[in-house]
Amino acid sequence: MALALVILLPFGVGIAPLPYRWSLFERLAYSMNYFKYIVMGAFNVWAILLSSMPDFTLDNGKWLFGLTFETLGAIASAVIYCIIMLIYWTKRDSKALIWSCLAISLTLFMVPTRMHERYLFVGVVFAELIAVIFPRLWWCYGLLTLTYLSNLYWVYNYYYPTMRLDWLYSSAVFVHLIAVINLGLFLYVLVGMGGVVGGGGIDQKRAARALRAKWGRRRLVAAG
Repeated sequence: MALALVILLPFGVGIAPLPYRWSLFERLAYSMNYFKYIVMGAFNVWAILLSSMPDFTLDNGKWLFGLTFETLGAIASAVIYCIIMLIYWTKRDSKALIWSCLAISLTLFMVPTRMHERYLFVGVVFAELIAVIFPRLWWCYGLLTLTYLSNLYWVYNYYYPTMRLDWLYSSAVFVHLIAVINLGLFLYVLVGMGGVVGGGGIDQKRAARALRAKWGRRRLVAAG
């Protein structure tokens, strides 16, 4: 919070008793309610349920049990967050910490409404970290990177066409396909990844060597 205030105060955003033009919490509420659609470009679980994309259906419509899409997404997210934190609390080691970071970031993208495509980026970062430490999970990181790139390009090319890809937008098949893959990866992280990541702490020296090797290869590619 202190860091956020230091960054935001020059822009007139703060909290009492500091002088400010806009309240931090008011700005947060404004940004959260600026777009009120079920999906804002994210290929997540809600995109699977929609018949077309982009779809500008408001998330205040009632769906199951008389609850709105927004409320259902918020409740489901809260439940999944609690389960993730409970699992982390029972293990409380470095491996569980990295897994929980990945699981929470993917939950944030997949479950709530009003999600943009770019919000998957945090999940990609944690998936790469896990792939470096556990090389057998490179397929998960690679597949998530491809779905993220597909999502970004689909949205960008829709609003700022760089290529004529009418077949890509003539139906929701492509969107549903990528969204189903994202859902499969999400479920794998929540349910299946624990058997690979396992318990116990991370071998710090092994992880450091893997990271140095990875970034060393990147520097060589950049220099070449």
